[in-house]
Amino acid sequence: MASGARLSYRELVATRLCAPLGLGSVYLPATADELGPEALSGRSRSGRAQDPWTGEALAPAGGARASIGDMARLTRALLDRSAPGVSALDPVADFAGPAARIGAAWITLEVKGRHVTWHNGGTGGFRSWIGLDREAGAGAVLLSASSRPVDRQGFALLRELSCR
Repeated sequence: MASGARLSYRELVATRLCAPLGLGSVYLPATADELGPEALSGRSRSGRAQDPWTGEALAPAGGARASIGDMARLTRALLDRSAPGVSALDPVADFAGPAARIGAAWITLEVKGRHVTWHNGGTGGFRSWIGLDREAGAGAVLLSASSRPVDRQGFALLRELSCR
């Protein structure tokens, strides 16, 4: 999509997502030298420091950096459908069988009677999870500076929020 818009991926994210939603903390470092002054160091499962994943090619697959506040703003915009490209959430095909459906990388499945749309991510020393119960209008985001998976905790948190 970036090349079709005649923009770099960085420019596309900045102009089409960050600017409209006011996501001021989001950036995509191409080198370790471009990491912001507040950038955390990720840790392995055993607690060892991990080198950051950076690079233009990695940006779409986990090279983005963002604050939890901006991730909360993105979650709100996804829930109220004001986010650019929000149709990516809508499932269009079965994923690993009929119990799960997938849109543009967003998986929707039934979890304890609730339809959850979610996506996770991970790079060297970091894990993330975002989930939406669109019917309940609830969303949850987990960002971790550890390689330990956070999916189970994300689903549990979203279930707690959805049942209130």
